[in-house]
Amino acid sequence: MFHRRLIAAERIRLQGDYDIDSEMTRETATEQIAQAEEFLELAKQMLESPSH
Repeated sequence: MFHRRLIAAERIRLQGDYDIDSEMTRETATEQIAQAEEFLELAKQMLESPSH
């Protein structure tokens, strides 16, 4: 799940960087931020886990 989200986020970032006519909607930006926060929370939990 997170792998696909990272790929999609990079695609969106590249479009924003290199497509002249690219526009990111507020909805897309909000969704990307929420997914990034979810990813970071999982990473934090994994790093704090005694098994790591």
